[in-house]
Amino acid sequence: MKTPTKVTPRRPSGAARAFVAGAPSKPEPGEEREPVKKAKKVAASRRGNVRERGRTGEVVAQMTVYLPPELEKQLRIEAVTREMRPSDLIAAALKEFFKNS
Repeated sequence: MKTPTKVTPRRPSGAARAFVAGAPSKPEPGEEREPVKKAKKVAASRRGNVRERGRTGEVVAQMTVYLPPELEKQLRIEAVTREMRPSDLIAAALKEFFKNS
């Protein structure tokens, strides 16, 4: 009978520990990072669900949409393929739909 191999986890690097602790990562040499902006509520909203999107400053309204699991999976895959947010892909599809109706 073989003796089981003892496996011990290795200690994470300092960078990994800092990442887990929430410290900002260092930019690559020559790379500058913009400070991350938090979304601001837009005063014109009556319902309180309209916000300014972080980096782009685009004004967006939040809405919950329920999709069948298969459609949700297709949406996520297509969004990654097109390098878009799922909400941006939905917005583009709806704009096209309403333009043609």
